[in-house]
Amino acid sequence: MNIFDINFFFFNLLNIYYYKVDYNLFNVWLITPEIMFCSLCVLIIFLISLDFKITKIYDLIISLLFLILLLYCSIVIFANINGVPDLKFLFSNFWLFDFYSLFFKILILILSITVLFFSKHIIYILRNQLLYEFLLLFLFSIFFMLILFSSNDFFFSYLALEGMSFSLYILAGSVYYNKLSLESALKYFILGGIASCLLLYGISLLFISVNSLDFFSVKYYLINSVSGFERFDLIFITLCFSLTFFFKLSAFPCFMWSPDVYEGIWTPITAYFSIVVKTTIFGFFLRVFVYVFSSLFHIWQPIFMISAVGSIIIGCFGAMLQRRIKRFLAYTSINQVGFLLLGISMCDIHGISSSILFLIIYLIMTILFFILVLNVRHFTANVQLLYLNDLYSLAQYNLLFGNVWVWTIFSMIGIPPLAGFFTKLFILSSILNQSFYWIILIVLVFSTLSGYYYLNFIKYILFENKKLINLFFLDIDYRSLLFWLIIFLFLILLLFIFLFPIISNVIMKVSFSCLFKFSSLII
Repeated sequence: MNIFDINFFFFNLLNIYYYKVDYNLFNVWLITPEIMFCSLCVLIIFLISLDFKITKIYDLIISLLFLILLLYCSIVIFANINGVPDLKFLFSNFWLFDFYSLFFKILILILSITVLFFSKHIIYILRNQLLYEFLLLFLFSIFFMLILFSSNDFFFSYLALEGMSFSLYILAGSVYYNKLSLESALKYFILGGIASCLLLYGISLLFISVNSLDFFSVKYYLINSVSGFERFDLIFITLCFSLTFFFKLSAFPCFMWSPDVYEGIWTPITAYFSIVVKTTIFGFFLRVFVYVFSSLFHIWQPIFMISAVGSIIIGCFGAMLQRRIKRFLAYTSINQVGFLLLGISMCDIHGISSSILFLIIYLIMTILFFILVLNVRHFTANVQLLYLNDLYSLAQYNLLFGNVWVWTIFSMIGIPPLAGFFTKLFILSSILNQSFYWIILIVLVFSTLSGYYYLNFIKYILFENKKLINLFFLDIDYRSLLFWLIIFLFLILLLFIFLFPIISNVIMKVSFSCLFKFSSLII
């Protein structure tokens, strides 16, 4: 494919140039969503000080987040109509405005609104227990995520990443009266601190070598530096960034914290970690490795391949041994992360676009999974589901929820013609293009083995007949829940029939924006 034949959303690739934009009202308008989000945090603090009703604050947050989402979409439409270049640098080149960052910001806001919406009834149960702090920390973490995608400097990125991480550490221990939650939060904080130190060490070494932390300056230096494995400092820098990425994404070999933290923290926060946080980490480090460290591809490609294959193997065997639902979900997510890393490790347009598409389908399946987990409770004990055998005969009590769960699991397995099958097919196709046949063999073997624990999950829902355990659903707006279940199920079942041309076009533009930025200047 000729990259110059692509009709870009913002710009023609031949007209990319690096320039500094002066402060003016138009540039301020480009960061209006971030300003509004900061104002939202201040407003929530003011309402909390007035002892405002928590339910009204919750609805206000969802409404204003949706408004900010619409504002981001209006920026995209305005930029498309008025021909704004894809690449704009603001505030002494610290702030980056491009299609890639806008895409992930919109995705983050959509996912955050979704998590808040489906966690609403669970959160209202504990409305008198630190919910004000929960909402504030939730907003602060999203704010730092938006800042992270606009950063064009490693120092700026590190501050945003740490701001997000500290909010997540406190969120993990928000259920303070639960010892398991506190233990999980402490483990997450200690190991997360080690990963942050490793990242800071890598950034420090990078600054010593380059004398700059600007993304473009670092990339230009690496392109003109000594190639091969002669530079030990570059190898060590790449290793520091890679291990930090693997920890944040819970990939092999830095995955051990994930099952314990997922199990111990509150279920809505688990959903937030598994959906929103993972998307943020993936989007940011994808830009770092594929764009900034592209000239070090020969160093980080084998590291990513080993991590990807290890994640698929560990996720497969780990999920087979689990009896708790959230630990099961943690190991399946480790398995799915392996496919994401395989696409990145190819470092071509096919691999990157396949990884982004796989991420979107994985998010849809995970959202659907958590919708069901958050809205099913024991009839007698009035507690949430904890173990896989709590799902006994679910389809007998509610056929709709049982069938939705079964179709979601089928898509996770990768059974055609569901969306999960096509995303894995595209990942394997990108690997095949670069002739890594041994990776394809390993992936096919362990994907077949992973069908065992997925089918075991389905067995509990459909075929077990244990009438001693009864289930019921929370007192929720059933019509609204049914509507969203049908929407997400439609995306899993029919995405590649009706919506694939549109989504593939957007994903291709995002991939090109990540791969070929500043290309004319570098050439």
